[in-house]
Amino acid sequence: MRGFAPLNLAGVQAERGLPRQALVAVRDRLPLIAASGRLWVYLDHLASMVLQRGHMGNAARLLGCADVQYAERKLMRQGRVAHARDRVGAALAAALADDTLHRLLQEGAALSDHQAALVLG
Repeated sequence: MRGFAPLNLAGVQAERGLPRQALVAVRDRLPLIAASGRLWVYLDHLASMVLQRGHMGNAARLLGCADVQYAERKLMRQGRVAHARDRVGAALAAALADDTLHRLLQEGAALSDHQAALVLG
């Protein structure tokens, strides 16, 4: 489980407005996490990191991917994850036209974990 610890740290760093440090902490772990099938757990925090770096389209795609993953599992986001989703969703809704945001979320809903990891670059 050591591969997951940097993602937890990255979530905290993203909340503190340190997206560069957060992405550095997780980038080399993404293939491992994606292969485990657990990347969806971190997608909201990853979307926050991507948004803070100015990539609204990719942030929306990551949220769309996370949304479908939670819906398929019939789970609700809680705590920091829910807060990250709300914060990123509100920022995207304020910055993008409704139809554009909807399209990007739908594109994200079609992504696999591997594809979502690639969105982070």
